[in-house]
Amino acid sequence: MLKERVDELESAIQEIEGRTLMHDVFIAHLLGHIGAASGDMEGFINSVLPEVGRDLQQNAAQASDDDAKVRCAYALEAFENFAASMRRSLKSAHKKGMN
Repeated sequence: MLKERVDELESAIQEIEGRTLMHDVFIAHLLGHIGAASGDMEGFINSVLPEVGRDLQQNAAQASDDDAKVRCAYALEAFENFAASMRRSLKSAHKKGMN
């Protein structure tokens, strides 16, 4: 019984991680395309990322219970990784836009 439950939880975690990765890639492409359309992809991305970071930090500061604080900590860590990946991608993006 316990092994079955562990297997179910591991499967759920893998599914959530897969969805998160898909969302990261989707958001990165959206930001890239919008930035390319604006004419200044790097400037656009570099203005959006700090705003998102500030919003996450505000939410973390206003978290009312321990579960919310843990979720905010994970969200901030995930965002930090996403932002770093996005900035690395910008450095290697084609001069004419995204692929």
